[in-house]
Amino acid sequence: MLYKQSIDTNSERYFFLANKRISKKGFLVKAKVNSKLFAGEILGKLYDCMMAEAVDLQNEYETFHNDEYPTFEEFLEKKYVLRKKRILIIKRYLSCNRNLRILCRPAHAYDYAAERLVFYDKLSPMFIGLVMGRRKYENKNRFRNE
Repeated sequence: MLYKQSIDTNSERYFFLANKRISKKGFLVKAKVNSKLFAGEILGKLYDCMMAEAVDLQNEYETFHNDEYPTFEEFLEKKYVLRKKRILIIKRYLSCNRNLRILCRPAHAYDYAAERLVFYDKLSPMFIGLVMGRRKYENKNRFRNE
């Protein structure tokens, strides 16, 4: 699942799911590339782009905001201005797989060219699938903008 939220013209952020256990090395193994070869270096840089400045929202809620917001859902709705429909989709994914986490990262946080590859182009379902720990990824609930 990948979701791009535009708050205003200068403020955008991405929400996506990732496996809690996936590391850069695990990402490259799932992608079936050797980290020492050119393809591995490129995919490693794209992984860095994807994860740069990404915040684990469940961890943020449990660490800093569980006194302020009674539920994780309310935290997502009020702090991150997510609609209830979007929150239900996130909850469905998280309840189906306890190894997933929801991450949020600001747009244009790392390398713009790499970000375009990861988040904008047709490759994004593959990258999201890999960080979710899957080899193949069917993106039935892919909402780009609200």
